[in-house]
Amino acid sequence: MISGGGGFASNAYLLNMRYFYGEMAFYKNSFELEFSIFQHEKEIKTNSIYQGDISNRFVYGKLNDFLSFRIGWGRIYEIIPKREVGSVSIEYILYGGFSLGVLVPVYLEIAPVPFMVKKEEEKNIERYDPLKHDYINIIRDTSFFNGISESVICPGTYIKGGLVFDWHLLRKKITSLEVGAVIDYFFKEIPMMHLAKNYSYFAGFYITFNFGTKWN
Repeated sequence: MISGGGGFASNAYLLNMRYFYGEMAFYKNSFELEFSIFQHEKEIKTNSIYQGDISNRFVYGKLNDFLSFRIGWGRIYEIIPKREVGSVSIEYILYGGFSLGVLVPVYLEIAPVPFMVKKEEEKNIERYDPLKHDYINIIRDTSFFNGISESVICPGTYIKGGLVFDWHLLRKKITSLEVGAVIDYFFKEIPMMHLAKNYSYFAGFYITFNFGTKWN
């Protein structure tokens, strides 16, 4: 079996893919790949003082974007089987493995001289420096890819547990809702925000929708 899906957590957005194997009477094994985009608890979009469209927004004080790629192994235990077509099965899942974090510096569109921006040539794209860039200098956020070449790898681990509710009408298909909790721990503090507490771990509740197929 193979499935994929997406959803969100209390501190992140999620995309995942799973491969299932070794199915036994009451459980099956699985490999998981999951991509997460984390948000800091103090992360709030604010409007720029410079006139323009709604894109003139940014997160004041944000130093870095933070992503993670989870690579893990898990086991899925059957609690209530799908006894007939149209019924709902319930499973308990437990996953754990490596969490490869990627720290990407934030770049902003800056007015070198506050309130004196009239042309595109009078704007700079610079890596955010809280000692140099004040609120009145910042015009807006820029592309995530401006900082990708300066990314820093942050290795860690994760563990996840939850419940899966599958209600697909066909036995060979998967349509499920998953709810649970996940904890990522990295081997160093992750500096996402200036003048806010940063952590080496992220813990949150999540919900995902998954779709897939069975070929056995």
